[in-house]
Amino acid sequence: MSDKLSQLFKNMPEIEPSAGLAGMVFQSIQQEEAKKIRWQLRFTKIVSAGCALAAAYGVFVFGSALLNSEFANMLSLSFSDLNVIAVNWGDYFQSLAETFPTLTAIGLLVPIFAFFISISSYLNLNERRHKYI
Repeated sequence: MSDKLSQLFKNMPEIEPSAGLAGMVFQSIQQEEAKKIRWQLRFTKIVSAGCALAAAYGVFVFGSALLNSEFANMLSLSFSDLNVIAVNWGDYFQSLAETFPTLTAIGLLVPIFAFFISISSYLNLNERRHKYI
């Protein structure tokens, strides 16, 4: 019985895949990759817009914090009493550094940094997309 079984497999013709199967598989893979990249591009556009809006809001918050802080008053002193600043320049610059609204500046720089990262990601994805067009 085992001889008949081995003869049966020897006499079977080899199964060949259809001629266009490989092309269809690669085309399907490319379509799925292009679809994934399009979705990622949309997502990075939304993130970039959100970061730009957050940065614009941060500019207004930082500007109001800067104008309402003692930093603006100390800075205006440099335009009116330059002789006093020249004599006490060390204390003056230390006071400027102490009164600078650092947390608001960081709050402004974070969305700007995220915006640049999202724009970089968008450009990289856009470059990858051209491979699949």
